Parts: sequence; C-alpha cells; structure tokens
Amino acid sequence: MSSGPRFDRPPVREVALTVQFDALQTMQTLTLAPLRVDWSPEYPKLSEVAPRSPLTRTGANVEFVSSEAPWPVPRCTFISADGNRAIEIQHDRFGVTWSFDSDAPSYPGFGALSAELAARFGQFEALINSSLGVDIQVNDVEIEYENHIEGIRAEELCFGILSGWAQSTATLAEPTLDYAGMRFHYCASPSNDNTAILVGVDTAESDGNGSASTLRLEVQRDTDSSKVFVESLSIAHEVLVRRFLEVTTPAMHSEWGLRA
Repeated sequence: MSSGPRFDRPPVREVALTVQFDALQTMQTLTLAPLRVDWSPEYPKLSEVAPRSPLTRTGANVEFVSSEAPWPVPRCTFISADGNRAIEIQHDRFGVTWSFDSDAPSYPGFGALSAELAARFGQFEALINSSLGVDIQVNDVEIEYENHIEGIRAEELCFGILSGWAQSTATLAEPTLDYAGMRFHYCASPSNDNTAILVGVDTAESDGNGSASTLRLEVQRDTDSSKVFVESLSIAHEVLVRRFLEVTTPAMHSEWGLRA
C-alpha cells in the first residue's frame, strides 16, 4: 500500500479511483443484479446514465451507435445513503468515488479507498467470470483528486505554478477576472514509468468572490493484469502526491498539517 507524506487537514474535496479494462461486450444491466442485492445495505441508491467514452492518453474518443448495434449498457452508480461514496460500473471500467460533505468532512485516506476498490472489484470480477464466463483484462488505472485551495485566487495559483513559486503573487493586480484556469499534461515517458499526469487549475465554482481555487490532479498508469492493479494504483498515487507537493508551497503544506 502507498506510503509517504500525509496531511492532517488535506484540502481534498473529491477522489476517484478507477480501473479500466477491455470492454465486456456481453455484459448487461441485469448482470449486475447480484451486486445490487449484496451492496444495497451500504449503497442503497442506484443511478443509471449514459456510459462514458473510452479514455485514452490523448482524450476521449467520440463514438456513434449504429442503427443495428445493441443499445449501450448504462453507467451504473451505486451511491451511499449520505451521498459521500459511490461505486461506478460500466462495460469497460470500475471505480470508487469519495466526495467531501460538510456533515462528514473527514477524508478516509487513499489506503481505505484503495482497499475498498480492490474488495468491490474482486466481487465484480468473480461475478463476471461466473455469469459471462470471461476473465477481465485490466489495462489501465486512474486516480483523480480535486482540491479546494482557500485564500488564493486561480490566477495566483497559476502564476505560482508557472514560476515555480519563485516570485511573490502579491505583484498580481487586484481580482478583475471572472474565471482563470490552466492545464498541464505530461505524457508517459521512461522517466515516469508509463504514467501520464494532468494538473489543472480553475476558479473555485463555489466561491462567490474568486478568492479560492480548485486544483485537480489526474494520474493514469498502464497495467496489464488485474492481479497487480492495486500495486499500479499505489505507484500512481505516489506520483500524484509528489506532483501535488511540487505545485504547492511549504506554507500551504504547513497549513494542511503535512506529516512525513
């Protein structure tokens, strides 16, 4: 399991851990019925929406459904009673999500979420094997973190990251922007071991005066086996934490209660 720096008061507001695999062409919504029964005590709500397009390192593919093709299986989301946790399943991916809520603000930590993903995916994998007679071929893992950065405008955060925090953001003008944002995408290379990273900054939507920012980090890592995806996920998380520390400041780390 991933180890390393931790925060007593992390600014994280949402986390999604996802396993992607070769599409299960014969899976149907009814295939998931046993999980609906087994998980209903902890995840009593169910949502069905259109499936997401397959993810690639260059972005999502645009696909069209032909008139003779079977109707796509929806993306099924099992949701906890308080709405803070969810399990998402579609024909080519499986994930768990944790969201911040003012009534239950404690982030459970990557270890707890990763353990739940492994356990729930194991149940899903066994169900697919027994009902469809196929083995799931995992090919990718992905981690997404959304952080709420108080007290710094999006343009200040962009400026700080671009300059390596080498210059004070106090030189920036008073806030006049309705929105500010940027994206950095680092493709896989030998130096980061088949791991792609996205860093994004946006004006915080929930902040009316623009004095807070949203900092998103996404890490995508290739893997070729369902037996090692937890290890790949842990490595991806370590990469994400390192980049998070690089794009934020020691003062921020102190405020969030960094522990080595």
